[in-house]
Amino acid sequence: FWRKRNLYKLASRIIANSESAKLDAINAFGISSAKIKVIPNAVKDPRLKANTIQNKLVYVGRLHSVKGIKVLIKALAIVKESFPEILLEVIGGEGEKGIMLEMLKLQDELNLEKNIRFVGNKSIYYVLQAFSKAYCSIVPSLYEAFGYVVIESFSVRTPVIGSNTTGIAEIIEDEVNGLLFEPGNYEELASKLLKLIDKPELRDKLAEQAYYIFLEKYELNKVVDN
Repeated sequence: FWRKRNLYKLASRIIANSESAKLDAINAFGISSAKIKVIPNAVKDPRLKANTIQNKLVYVGRLHSVKGIKVLIKALAIVKESFPEILLEVIGGEGEKGIMLEMLKLQDELNLEKNIRFVGNKSIYYVLQAFSKAYCSIVPSLYEAFGYVVIESFSVRTPVIGSNTTGIAEIIEDEVNGLLFEPGNYEELASKLLKLIDKPELRDKLAEQAYYIFLEKYELNKVVDN
């Protein structure tokens, strides 16, 4: 802590990747806000567009409790009652010891063996392809400094349902380019999923707005120019 604090005091400029990260630096280390500049993470426009698979949902991220993956699985069980063919593709490796066994146990307890596909770590090309085919992606993290997978999903015109926390809520505007739910509330997440599935016209509207916001704020060349 003290080593970081002294280094930050010596720095003439500090770059944060989100407003929430800036606030963390101010509150934790007592840094003056005047010398912190927010420059968001960015990705190149992949110019990728695929046919949407209506029953496909995607999660991308480490399998870790802080990522809210258990919340998503519990929500999926509720969604399945109305949409038995729903399919969640989980992309990402184990980031917490023993969590994969916990996921498989929860999957079995909720009778979701046919509704979840764990595929492990994949290339960025695979991830973008998966996003582009998905009806929507879900980012259920309990905390996130910056929702990197949110802008990746936006870049291929796929709306995101994310938890209303820190860096994620800075990117997603509820009912404008995605939907937000309270962190950890799997029932509310299920409700948001059902709403989006029931209203494909809302999904399409959010998708186009998500891509527009991506181009305006998070496309690599635009961020570099800014």
